[in-house]
Amino acid sequence: MQLIHQNPFHILGLLAGTKQRTIEKQKGKINAYQKVGKDIEFSEDLTAIGIPERTNVIIEKAFSQIEINQNKVFHSLFWFVNLNHLDETALGYLRTGDIDKSLDIWEKVISGKSVNDKNFGAFNNLGTLKLFSATQNDSFNTESILEAIRLKSELIKSESFNQFCKTVADETYPTDDEKELLRIISGILEDISSKGLQSPKKLLAQISQINPSIKNLLSEKVSDEPFHNIETILDQTKKKRTQNPESGFSLARKLYTSTKDDFGTLADILEKSDPKYKLIADKLAKEILQCGVDYFHQYRDDEDEHKGDLGNDIMKLFKYANSIVVGLQTKERIEQNIEGLQEWIDSAGDRKKQEKIKEDLEFIKGTLDSFQNKYESVSAASELVNSTKSGLYRIKQALGSSDELYLGISSAIVHNAQGMLVSIVNNGQEDFGHSPTPGQLNSLLSTVNLANSVMQSLASFDMVSDLRHQLNTNKDSLNKILGQLQSTQTRTQKQSSNDSSNSGCMILIVICAIIGIIALISTNSKNRSSNRTSSYTAPSTYKSPSTPSNDLPSKPITTPSKYKGNQLKNGDSPYNSVFGSGVYDKSVNNWVQFKNGNANDVVICLVNVYSDRTVRNEYIRAGSSFKMTNIPNGTYYIKGFYGNDWNPYKKIDGPNIKGGFDTDFSFSKSDGYNDRLNLQDNGYQYSTYEVTLYSISNGNMSQEGISQSEFFK
Repeated sequence: MQLIHQNPFHILGLLAGTKQRTIEKQKGKINAYQKVGKDIEFSEDLTAIGIPERTNVIIEKAFSQIEINQNKVFHSLFWFVNLNHLDETALGYLRTGDIDKSLDIWEKVISGKSVNDKNFGAFNNLGTLKLFSATQNDSFNTESILEAIRLKSELIKSESFNQFCKTVADETYPTDDEKELLRIISGILEDISSKGLQSPKKLLAQISQINPSIKNLLSEKVSDEPFHNIETILDQTKKKRTQNPESGFSLARKLYTSTKDDFGTLADILEKSDPKYKLIADKLAKEILQCGVDYFHQYRDDEDEHKGDLGNDIMKLFKYANSIVVGLQTKERIEQNIEGLQEWIDSAGDRKKQEKIKEDLEFIKGTLDSFQNKYESVSAASELVNSTKSGLYRIKQALGSSDELYLGISSAIVHNAQGMLVSIVNNGQEDFGHSPTPGQLNSLLSTVNLANSVMQSLASFDMVSDLRHQLNTNKDSLNKILGQLQSTQTRTQKQSSNDSSNSGCMILIVICAIIGIIALISTNSKNRSSNRTSSYTAPSTYKSPSTPSNDLPSKPITTPSKYKGNQLKNGDSPYNSVFGSGVYDKSVNNWVQFKNGNANDVVICLVNVYSDRTVRNEYIRAGSSFKMTNIPNGTYYIKGFYGNDWNPYKKIDGPNIKGGFDTDFSFSKSDGYNDRLNLQDNGYQYSTYEVTLYSISNGNMSQEGISQSEFFK
């Protein structure tokens, strides 16, 4: 170590604490040697330390280095003092080259003792000798280095350090223990670094653990450099990632390797509660996370382009980010991404399945998406069935008839076609008057006939068991309706044309409008894709009358509401006092678009399946749409309060609930397993749905809906 081997006291053949008069005398002796060209040797030379380089220039510099008190103190801390007979004995062994005996003497002097005015010289001398021994012959003994610094720090932080300074300098020198401690640590690190013996950053982290005073000192004085180094690399990485997201993986790995030492230094020096550490740890974790997220988005649909295992490689980045993050909000975001990525990794089998059927799957999904925008007609439902049959058959051949993905796709087709057929028949009956003409009767008969034919075709599709039961029920209902219409047509043809009062009144409205949800459509977002196959909720079943009738049921005479035509605004929440204020999570982007496709207004409630908590209650006017946004992650079902003529003073279910519909009101719920909305935002994917609503016809809640009390529970 140059601080010892080329110490100015060593060069001049002096011990630390030598009086100025002796120094001047030594200068004269050196000049005499120089004049006659004789090699310079002194009786005080310590053979164990070796002979220093002594050129004229070096000697002149050595004298200048000990002219002022500050430098005298610094260099004395890297040399030896002789304060008593034990020091003299130990120094004698050093002159003869016996380091071990010197170490033994000074270790016994300080063993089990703290620094005091009688042993402070031994603390200094032992520390200097351990520093020298630790780096002798270009070796490096970390344990000895740390022990030497511990001895020096105990001396400097002790009350006897003032006496030490008086011994090696003079009484006018103002002692500053923190300044001196920082100077010697910096000197040691610089010396070691110049020799390339050890990473100074690694050693610095180890030094900070010696005692709290050193750690506190280094946290204030030494953390700036690694902190700014990391910030610089972070800024460079973010800029490159923004310009080229495809380089995110390599940038994250480079960011990790290039900041590892600096961050390790900060982690050892600073407490995790330190604001500076928290700031840089969270910034580093966020950038590594974002590099991984951006890269994953680029290659998730073509993972073979990544050289390696995409999911597990990105997971390593996420887990490293999670291991260093401090802030709870950032940690939560990282853990959500870890959870989402793990789901993606676990779904590798499904992705392989989808790859097998990629073309057919894309065609069917495109057909289903296009189907949502088509005008309702039997031909549209028939076209959906016929156009998807061949692709569906190939998917079945590839995956098997019992495969969950195949059944989901096939069920989606059945859901949608059946839903449109139900809507067409319902609308056809609603338009059917009390005095239908033969033409109207024939038209409805033709529509039901065609719908029944398509329904029979749907029966050949594979589907989930609940949907199969529903389809069979609907088929039976349609057959009954068809029989009634045919019977009505026959009777109408036999009636006398003069008996016009009874003409055309042969059809009973036998189908209640669809309860709750008819179509549940999963859509992809613009910025982040959904990881689900499009799913569609089945319509409710048809109902047939128990007793055929030739006349439409008469409507009861009711008193018009004095709030006729009154409505709330879309998005109003009239029942916050019942369910609580709406729950929003600004950190997620889940949304549901509701399309109210009937003539009644509705208060729609979004209810968590597992907690049964209503997180939103929103008013949606008839024929309009409303989007619920920032919906917390979870699984939900829907319940609705339909009606017209909003009465703000109407008391419902007791005096505690105020406000409701006066006219045509009904309640419904859609909470079947296939009707549920599974909303998840994991940082790189979020869920979006479109839901088309239909209410219960004529407010017949006993047959098709739920009770009022169940809605408000």
